[in-house]
Amino acid sequence: MSTVDATVIRFGVFRFYPERRLLLEGDVPVQIRDRAMDLLQVLTSRPGTVWSRDELVSRVWPQTIVEETSLRVTVGLLRRALRDGVDGRRFIANVIGRGYSFVAAVETTPVIAAPSPVLTPPTSMPAMPSGPRRLIGRETAVRAVSDRLMAQRLVTIAGAGGIGKTAVALAVARDVATRLGARVVFVDLCNARDAHAVDTAVAAALPEADAGGGAVVMVLDTCEHVACAVAALCERLLSACIGLRVLATSREPLDAHGEHVHRLRGLLLPPRNAAIGPAEALTFGAIELFVERASSAASHFALSAESLGWVVEICHRLEGSPLALELASARVDALGVRGLAGRLDDALSLLTRGRRTAAERHRNLRACLAWSHDLLSETERTILRRLAILRGPFSLQRAAAIAACDRISASRATDVLLNLVAKSLVATDGSDPATFQLGLDVRLYATEQLHASGEADRVVAALAAADALAASSASPDRDREITRIHASPTLP
Repeated sequence: MSTVDATVIRFGVFRFYPERRLLLEGDVPVQIRDRAMDLLQVLTSRPGTVWSRDELVSRVWPQTIVEETSLRVTVGLLRRALRDGVDGRRFIANVIGRGYSFVAAVETTPVIAAPSPVLTPPTSMPAMPSGPRRLIGRETAVRAVSDRLMAQRLVTIAGAGGIGKTAVALAVARDVATRLGARVVFVDLCNARDAHAVDTAVAAALPEADAGGGAVVMVLDTCEHVACAVAALCERLLSACIGLRVLATSREPLDAHGEHVHRLRGLLLPPRNAAIGPAEALTFGAIELFVERASSAASHFALSAESLGWVVEICHRLEGSPLALELASARVDALGVRGLAGRLDDALSLLTRGRRTAAERHRNLRACLAWSHDLLSETERTILRRLAILRGPFSLQRAAAIAACDRISASRATDVLLNLVAKSLVATDGSDPATFQLGLDVRLYATEQLHASGEADRVVAALAAADALAASSASPDRDREITRIHASPTLP
């Protein structure tokens, strides 16, 4: 069925549909903030006109009092989305002392019908989630995973809960489908509990994809609890279906033949105490996401030079996790950014106000962590809660020294620690030798589990003994000696 747009505005390689609030670069949607979209609509409505600051503010923020920097920040975001100034592109000019003008050649025409094949979901996508209206700070990840899926037929996006795996997967699937002329099948495996349930869910989706023939991109979402079954199924399907590509999301790799794993980390953060202003800070994905969500939740909030330091601290404490940042931004209206930053040590109790439409495991931080914790073996749970007393980075040897107990040797503790890294519960920095760290949310959750277990005093004593031994040893082989001593059957 055709749809009707009043106009399409063409400039350079872009097509802008104001009524649909859609900007396309070629056939690919451009992620752009709402205020930047409003600004683009105003500027392109009268190209060549110089708009004063007051005129633009009154149109983009009607009946709203905004910070002096808001317009400059929004112009910067729009320029970044258009890549203004790159490869000779020039769209928005700053006329000193007067305002801003859209200086590119513009063609405005009426249009009837869907503007792009991207906007017409194929019949094989009835359960395809819409995803976020705008994916913030993930352009590089989407491009990298898309290119990898074009080159290899099985890619897993792995990462911690709430890091944004599904949102990235949806963007990648649409991009690859457009590039290949393929159709997309989305299979949510959240409720699958065994291999039969996995096979049934995938079989229910594939007939629709097969009906029209051609290439298919299949997204298998939330695979960590049925990873073995998904791995086996992927190997069978990819062997039998030449035109199939599979994109999985999981908190750990599938370990399937031919799998490429893309580790999704937190959104980009500016350095702490960096000498930057609000406009530059908003070029970092974590800051941009927090500010956009906080501005929506609290109409009085705007990023300023005074609030910037607190916002940077919040984003660092939450390690750029999109879910944690969204949950935290919902508290700005009541606490302000300074009050919020001061209460993050109680993050599990504080960050509970998620979207009502979100999956149960993503409605608050505790539920997200409980989902991962419940999938662990008893040994993995024991090691994780013992690691909770280590604040900041720690070595493999130090972790093994305090994690070993009457049922777990130091060598076994080391193996389990590496499993926890694979399951996205312990982070590593990739240095040589590697150091490890628990994120704030994982450490708070594991600390609760440690105290509930009744063994907190024993673990504290083990850490004190290991540190005392390390301090008294002058041997270059000190770490190896600590590991040997703590391989004994019992803790101090």
